[in-house]
Amino acid sequence: MTSTSRLLLALRDLAELAGRSGADLPDCTSWEDVETFVQDCLTQAASTSRTVPRRLGDLLHYQRLFESAEVRNQVSGTAGQVFQARDVHGDVHLHKTPAARSAYLEQVRRIAPDDLYDRDAELAELAAWCLDDEHDKTYTWWQAPAWTGKSALMSWFVLHPPAGVRVVSFFVTARLSSQNHKTAFAEVVLEQLAELLGQPLPELLTDATRDAHLLGLLAQAAAVTYREGERLVLVVDGLDEDRGVTVGPDAHSIAALLPARPAEGLRVVVAGRPHPPIPADVPDRHPLRDNRIVRRLDRSRHAEVVRADAQRELNHLLRGTPAERDLLGLVAAAGGGLSGHDLADLTGWPEWEVEEHLRAVSGRTFSHRADPPVFLLAHEQLQQDAIRMLGPAQVNAYRERLHAWADGFRDQGWPIGTPEYLQRGYFRLLHETGDVARMLACALDRPRHHRMLDLTGGNGAAITEIAAVQQVLNAQDPPDLLPMMRLVIYRAELHERSLFIPPELPQAWAHLGHHSRAEALAWSLPAAAQRVSALIDVARTVAAAGDVATARRIARTIDHPDAETRVFASAHKLPNPQSGTLTNVARTERVLQSYKASGRSSNHSSDDVTKALSENKLADAERLARAIPRGPRQWRALGQVVRALIDKGDLADAERVARFVLNPRQRARALTEMIIPIAVAGDRARAEALAAEAEKLAQLASPVRYQAEDLIALLKAVAVAGDLTRARQLADVVEDAREQGRALTGLVALMAARGESERAEEVTGTIAEPFWRANALVALYLATARAGDSAAAARILATLQVVVGAVLTSREQAAVWAGVPAGMALLGDASGAESFARAIGHDDWRDQALTDLAVALATTGHVDRAESVAVTVNGESRRAQALIAAGVAAVRRGDVERGETIIEQIADPRWCARAFADLAAVARGAVARRFATTALTCCGAITFTEQKAIALSEVVTALARSGDLSEAEAVVRTIVISRWRDRALAGLASAVDLARARAIAGTINDAELSAQVLAGIAARSPWSEARRLIAAVLRLGKWTPVLDVLARIEPAAVLMIGDDVLSSPRP
Repeated sequence: MTSTSRLLLALRDLAELAGRSGADLPDCTSWEDVETFVQDCLTQAASTSRTVPRRLGDLLHYQRLFESAEVRNQVSGTAGQVFQARDVHGDVHLHKTPAARSAYLEQVRRIAPDDLYDRDAELAELAAWCLDDEHDKTYTWWQAPAWTGKSALMSWFVLHPPAGVRVVSFFVTARLSSQNHKTAFAEVVLEQLAELLGQPLPELLTDATRDAHLLGLLAQAAAVTYREGERLVLVVDGLDEDRGVTVGPDAHSIAALLPARPAEGLRVVVAGRPHPPIPADVPDRHPLRDNRIVRRLDRSRHAEVVRADAQRELNHLLRGTPAERDLLGLVAAAGGGLSGHDLADLTGWPEWEVEEHLRAVSGRTFSHRADPPVFLLAHEQLQQDAIRMLGPAQVNAYRERLHAWADGFRDQGWPIGTPEYLQRGYFRLLHETGDVARMLACALDRPRHHRMLDLTGGNGAAITEIAAVQQVLNAQDPPDLLPMMRLVIYRAELHERSLFIPPELPQAWAHLGHHSRAEALAWSLPAAAQRVSALIDVARTVAAAGDVATARRIARTIDHPDAETRVFASAHKLPNPQSGTLTNVARTERVLQSYKASGRSSNHSSDDVTKALSENKLADAERLARAIPRGPRQWRALGQVVRALIDKGDLADAERVARFVLNPRQRARALTEMIIPIAVAGDRARAEALAAEAEKLAQLASPVRYQAEDLIALLKAVAVAGDLTRARQLADVVEDAREQGRALTGLVALMAARGESERAEEVTGTIAEPFWRANALVALYLATARAGDSAAAARILATLQVVVGAVLTSREQAAVWAGVPAGMALLGDASGAESFARAIGHDDWRDQALTDLAVALATTGHVDRAESVAVTVNGESRRAQALIAAGVAAVRRGDVERGETIIEQIADPRWCARAFADLAAVARGAVARRFATTALTCCGAITFTEQKAIALSEVVTALARSGDLSEAEAVVRTIVISRWRDRALAGLASAVDLARARAIAGTINDAELSAQVLAGIAARSPWSEARRLIAAVLRLGKWTPVLDVLARIEPAAVLMIGDDVLSSPRP
């Protein structure tokens, strides 16, 4: 399916949800046409209280589809997606995320000796065993006591593998925090295997999927290396030091994760102490249970000397001066990783004194690696001996000093110069010692993670910390829902940050000479077409700068035979800072012409900005852009002005206008436009500062519509929890003015439904956007009509007439008036309501008004009049909806024959199926089963596969609720489209008992839908079980589906989440 087809399909789905005909879909050649259509549909859906799925309510979703509409995409086997994008002429195969890069060899170097003595025979034996095809042994287990030199031998072998051997490794050690359990082993080895294969890490790794991914990649890597004439060797040292091992049936060990039947080409080298107990979770026939694989390692004379000297020095330090004892205690308690400056800060001594003490101790006790050097104990046994000899009280005292040290930097907001240990090693120490409270504080500490961006360049470390805390909390029973929810919200926020990197920024960094940073940033772009173009641009810029080797390596990451040719064909051309001039003018004129061609007048100020730019009236364009209400339209208009100023060469004014853009993402894009022109103008320092600022802004940006959807869900839950004041404050957090209006409209409806009409009117008066203020008045009008308060309804209607006059377009005015007739019918004025509806001048909204009127009449028992209105509605979908409402009302009143007669007027089998399914939902016994069966018969007349799948998914619920579960399950199996099969399962889950419903939820593939189903089950479960179900939803990474049920069973948690949002710093 082409990108254009996917865009049209998404627009059609949105139109159907909004109750609009698909005949007026835009032609998809102008983004402005698409955007206007989407906004109109969302407005229409909101005004009729229809629920729009997040994907269809996300403007960025349509923009991404539009931007790739000229790209040919197809799937070829299992290789991935194939993209053709703009100036990339040809099919390009690549993963949507960057290939993994492992730095684990740096860790191995921290373990390895500077020189290896007296082990030539052992190294030769290892090499021969790995390469020899004459034996069938897949495992060898080198065993020896402590201080024999096992780790020295294994680390040397890993760093200096024989020709024809590819090594992945893991060293189980307590000297380095979080390097001694199964999860660490899996994560470290996965990263090495993914790099070896040139693949990204598997996405969304969980406790349930991590092991399978590891074993799968291990087999794949073994096969690839074997085909290339090499041997893959997995080295695991210190297997006996696995801290994850427990006895009994609940054991979880590294040993059990080693393959019982290694793939062809894989051999496994294990090292550890003699006679270790085999963990209970290792299968009976696993090679580790075969004593024939054991190879005894003789003690090295050199290792014996090192051991004696190291233990003598350790005893000396323990009995030495307070300074020596403190240095040993802090390094041991910290788990390694403290620098000389860190130790000076912790002890209060001058740094020169600390360094003097450290220099006085030989490398047998302390090992130091990296630049600047950080210190750790030189052997695993030394770490254990030091902890044992210091004793629990002293170790805890040293760790309290570390905690106080960390708290001091936290109180300062993690300033520039925060020690690297506090950004990396400290969390690993907390994890190792099980300090869940401090782990949670670190994992939710946004300022700390912002500081870590300077160290890591991305959000991976922050996400790893969050995942570690989630793993701990997931094991708790009962679950602690508030921290779980906070972690899920924050993890989603970090994930979304990568969506907002300006696609031009990688090339800008490359132009400034930061080639590695440019490449990494290009790989992080979310859209495949953007990644391809960015990588090509980065490679060209790198080649033009003279680094041909790096450029060729980047080009080769794109799996296309002509990639290098395309990179080097124009690599000699440096970026032209004025190259955008003609493009921007042409873009401006094209947008203007599209508006003229569509016959629309310039009702919106963004059109005026476009026109002013086409006439080169930059001051007027800036003034008009600033006058646009805050939101995406204003930000895009200001971006146009910035580009025009850059084209003119007025970089100072361009930066001034860019800084007027309040949205971080759009400001980042505007600043990115300026980087290369400023660098070419000679101000390299300023260009680098802008590049860093743009990247940081993009990292910190929040997706506006995504955030608005979540905030609207949260404020509704807060209102349900009983705090209307806090709910009103949350609406102010929504950035976009129209979205804020939508949020407040929903809040007004909630307030009115709770009987808070006066307060609802107060909130209505604070809505700035006239359209949404009018919609809020309509919601209030309908609430008073349902309450039967005709006087209040008349007063609100009079206010509405005034407000509608300020609504800009006749279409939006019609959308507002379409909500009124239903209220009039609820107040008993059916004739007046029908006349009012038929007087609405816009066809779509007139039909919507008549549909809503028919529903209102049916609800109040006026079935005959509802039917007479329904048959006059234009548009098959709306007419069917109106007739269904009348038919359901008749059946609900007991007139089954009348209801069936009304429904029989529906000719379209899709709507016929839905109609009889709805009748079955309100009928009982045999009548309900008959209606459900008739609905199934209607499905048989549907010819299009997807339409049939949709109808069948609705019929499943009717069958289940009528009591025919076996037939419902049989129908589910006939649905061939997975997303509709999932929806059918969701409907089935809503109609069965709780135990069966939960089992069904586990079979739903779509995580969002599964979360909704689990939340629905929680809503009808006892309190304790509901908490577990909410926790299950949070484990899926979803949080908005549980807000409603959480507001009822634990309102304090919802209110605290609201406080978190209100107190978090806004960009």
